[in-house]
Amino acid sequence: MIMMMNIGRAPCFHRLARWGLGKRQVIGLDSRAFHRMNGSMIEISDVVTQAIKNNEPVVALESTIITHGMPYPANLETALKVENAIKAKGAVPATIGIIKGRVHVGLTADQLELLATMKEPCLKTSRRDLPYVLSKKINGGTTVSGTMLIAAKVGLPIFVTGGIGGVHRGAEESFDISADLTELGRTPVAVVSSGVKSILDIGKTLEYLETQGVCVATLGSKNDFPAFFTPSSGFQAPYRLETTTDAARLIQQSLAFDTGSGMLIAVPIPESSQADGEAIERAIRAALTLADQQNIRGRDVTPFVLSQVNRLTSGASLTANMALIEHNAAIGAAIAVDLARLRQSSISTGNSCSTPPPPKSGDHCPTVVIGGSIVDLVAAVQEDSIHMDASTHRGSISRSYGGVGRNLADGLSRLGKRPPLFVSVVGDDESGRDLIRHNPLMESRGIFRLASASTASYTVILDNKGDCQFGIGDLKIHSQLTVDKVRQYEEDIAKCRLLIMDGNIELTTMEYILDLCRSTRVPVWYEPTDIRKAAKPFTIVGCRSAIAYTSPNLCELKKIVETIQPGLSYQDNLNLNQTIEELQDPLTKLCIPLLDTAQCIMITLGKLGMMIVRRGAKTDRLPVAPWQHQPNDEITATYYSAPNVDHIVSVSGAGDCLAAGFITGIINGWEQDKCAAFGLQAAACSLRHSPAVPAALSNLQLC
Repeated sequence: MIMMMNIGRAPCFHRLARWGLGKRQVIGLDSRAFHRMNGSMIEISDVVTQAIKNNEPVVALESTIITHGMPYPANLETALKVENAIKAKGAVPATIGIIKGRVHVGLTADQLELLATMKEPCLKTSRRDLPYVLSKKINGGTTVSGTMLIAAKVGLPIFVTGGIGGVHRGAEESFDISADLTELGRTPVAVVSSGVKSILDIGKTLEYLETQGVCVATLGSKNDFPAFFTPSSGFQAPYRLETTTDAARLIQQSLAFDTGSGMLIAVPIPESSQADGEAIERAIRAALTLADQQNIRGRDVTPFVLSQVNRLTSGASLTANMALIEHNAAIGAAIAVDLARLRQSSISTGNSCSTPPPPKSGDHCPTVVIGGSIVDLVAAVQEDSIHMDASTHRGSISRSYGGVGRNLADGLSRLGKRPPLFVSVVGDDESGRDLIRHNPLMESRGIFRLASASTASYTVILDNKGDCQFGIGDLKIHSQLTVDKVRQYEEDIAKCRLLIMDGNIELTTMEYILDLCRSTRVPVWYEPTDIRKAAKPFTIVGCRSAIAYTSPNLCELKKIVETIQPGLSYQDNLNLNQTIEELQDPLTKLCIPLLDTAQCIMITLGKLGMMIVRRGAKTDRLPVAPWQHQPNDEITATYYSAPNVDHIVSVSGAGDCLAAGFITGIINGWEQDKCAAFGLQAAACSLRHSPAVPAALSNLQLC
């Protein structure tokens, strides 16, 4: 007997109320999760990942301006203002930096402050510096070239900065040319800036950009190429763009043609923020002379000169610098919004339902989840009793995202190395869009958005003890998850290692899925969802042999067995008020008819824990594709109990997180005990958080 966490499900209409483990408390969302790329070298925040997946406007931002470009606290103030300027235009800011040798796309406020205060060593990080910074696991402020490279890797086409580097004055002797220029020549990212820094040789910089094949255009009413602090450098840009939409079209066409190079969109500083250009130019010349006298070279020149210019102009240059960067951010965000609109327009088909394009040939998810997506409303009454007399009760109302299939896909995407393909239906409405955006880690290309239907919703009424009194479900849309829709992912299903199916699916669709999985030897994990749906697939006699796993609670198990063998005499008095010693043998016997075709049954027992009843020894390999039921006379039953979780916040998703953790173990090839331990940890994590599937699952490691 193995002692584990207190998990399981108590019988009730909806998963929200199947855990009678304590009074529900509503708290805010816990810490964000991260999407991991390149083995954990790049971490993208949830917000940014969500925006990328949904083709929403995102603007990349550098971090060198925070670490080396301005003094504290002006650097932090500017960083926050810039992000807010982008948000105000309807785009998502993605500040890029390196923390302890790991690239972060979308820095938190705490991470911004960490870089701004420079309490830890921080290296100015260009393309050439990335291997060193990553290998030494130190902090880095990404330059224009470093930020461009990372932005391109994660699919961000627009990057905003103050001014780019260029050809340094006297480069004919020093050969000092910024890596920003060569990066623009080989990385397809559009850089929005106030031209190039006026401490550089602007004429030679424009010539070098031409040699690199970089398209350069000024945004505004004139062709004048700006000189950072002033709107005109005395040089002309090759092209002029009148509007942000023109700029978006330029980016769209460049990316579509795959030129392989970047673009520079120069934005003159607004007249209201222009500093005394002549005074700043004098200060620049004085600072350059001082840099030469002190033998300051290479990448150290720019921060030194900017610092000296700020001192010589009594802060006027810093004020102008902050203003122009904030202005650039607003312009860059507007371009990003226009680009997102152009992209959406170009892919729009006008169909009543839409889904993203299929994956590339041979690129298939290890698991496929097919099932319901539901927006849950939880009304928790705080008074001692509920009266059906049209009176108003004091309480709290919270909104969350559920559906057994969605919860499983959500959990698997956070726990596993690669997310499953999730096939479901939602309305083309605000609830549907919010539900898709909720977890950007999910592979959501299989979610159909139906213009003719509303996203499924469920409202549950809880008393002041957290127990379900009744619920109301509007789940009609689930009937539109038809065979024709699922058939579009037939190849994904046939090539996955395990298919997970919940009870929300129509019987005809279930029959198609089971028949396909039986013929392709893909095992099915069936989640009963609730007692009224529990036995649905087991009525399909010719196909139920495809079900290798199922995870019922006690009531659902009775219903399933009664359907398989009508009139079978099992112990009606089995209930969760009994001890596990009283339940274990009868439960094992109850499972035997189901094990004629299934391989493994996970019985969730509420506060008592769970049991795994299966064919074969618990050390035998848990099946993945290719699989075919093999009769085995040995039946083992293993009970997993648990101590109480100290502080239970919500019981709404523990069962689904349990299953997601166990399935993750199956896909990883773990033995049963290890799968169970990980599932129980996931369930306990869910109990401690308000969301059914908390973001904290992303950081879960097997104890």
